[in-house]
Amino acid sequence: MTSKRRHAGKVRAGVTRLALAWVVVGGLVTAGLVVNFVHNRPPSIRAITNRHAGRPLRIMLVGDSTMGTLGVGLAKQAPAANVDLINRAVGGCSLGIALVKGWLPSQPPNRWPPPAPCNTPGLLQKQWADDLTKFLPDVVVYTSFLDVANMYPSATAPDPVFIGQPAYDAQLTTSLDDAVNLLSSTGAKVVLDSSPPTLFAQRGDVDDDPARWAAYNAILRSVAEQSDGKATVFDITTFFGGTGPVPKMQLYSPTGVQWRCGDGIHFDTAGGEFLAPSLFDAAWKLAAPRLAVTQHETPLPPKDVNQVWPAYITDAAKMSCPN
Repeated sequence: MTSKRRHAGKVRAGVTRLALAWVVVGGLVTAGLVVNFVHNRPPSIRAITNRHAGRPLRIMLVGDSTMGTLGVGLAKQAPAANVDLINRAVGGCSLGIALVKGWLPSQPPNRWPPPAPCNTPGLLQKQWADDLTKFLPDVVVYTSFLDVANMYPSATAPDPVFIGQPAYDAQLTTSLDDAVNLLSSTGAKVVLDSSPPTLFAQRGDVDDDPARWAAYNAILRSVAEQSDGKATVFDITTFFGGTGPVPKMQLYSPTGVQWRCGDGIHFDTAGGEFLAPSLFDAAWKLAAPRLAVTQHETPLPPKDVNQVWPAYITDAAKMSCPN
């Protein structure tokens, strides 16, 4: 049996155990070290005070629209942290979608086909490869809601594909392994954000299942543990989901600031602003060895960094985001 097959079997067993109960794993996991920020959550949006010297840290964001919207607030905080943020997220497009060419949303008859680059096998990976060559990031951050959502292999398929099904879990694990290898191929460290809590339309549906978040996070941890130091899991499940026994989508921060959109899925600008100090500090630590030998790289043009994600400008009101 190959090591990849043994790995997939171990993951399936771990997912089965975790599907019935939520296990809180806080903080940043790298090389066996857990840095817990759960009990250190800022009471309000915290100003960036730790500005590193030297060239800006390059962070590229990839994933679906949850990543795209989270990046809006991150970009507002980035200049103060000496960070160049490159938001390359694509709405409706994630590893899970690319893997099965899933049709969304879950409820018929409104299913729609996946958008480019998730509509053609290998196109998402090609876009990432092109972006890596163009931007040469120090850290790449991947975030997705769609990886845990119901998907249908065609517009007429009667049964969904979703996290917790052994065959899909094994495929997603392999896809994440391949993604980590690709996204780290130019020297970047890869950060896999844990599952963002959701509550569709503030009412909820089958996709808003904490057991799915736990199962997905277990897969992410297994991928990071097997990555030879290329990947790290960063806990946004607990950060945005509270410190109770089961995380919940929370529309407002602990101080009453709206940090999630009213659609129960996406992030308001404040969400990224709250998260920025913790995420940027972690990214600086991960990238330190690379930064030590790449101080003289050509700066990126201003038009490519710290820009508002285009889809946010168009869709913020529709998503019930106030900003």
